[in-house]
Amino acid sequence: MTVHELRSWLVEVVRPLVNAPEAVAVVEAGGTGNTVRLEVCAAEADLGRLVGRGGVTIRAIRELAQTAGGRSHLRVLVDVPGTRSGPRRSGP
Repeated sequence: MTVHELRSWLVEVVRPLVNAPEAVAVVEAGGTGNTVRLEVCAAEADLGRLVGRGGVTIRAIRELAQTAGGRSHLRVLVDVPGTRSGPRRSGP
């Protein structure tokens, strides 16, 4: 899976979780070598839904990204700007 495909896939995973799916965007925010940092942007009102109670939802999203990226030997950092969830490493 290429980084572009991973970004598109992550958009499709996140859109059903929020009230304003048209506001969802995933941008590549850097990375080196086999590490990719992705930021999931959503409407401010949807940030709580994206992170979930106790961070459960964002942890699940990161786990999915780990699996998807791992197939292509990518380490994926998923961050949600505007939250305290911070980037977390996902990958092999």
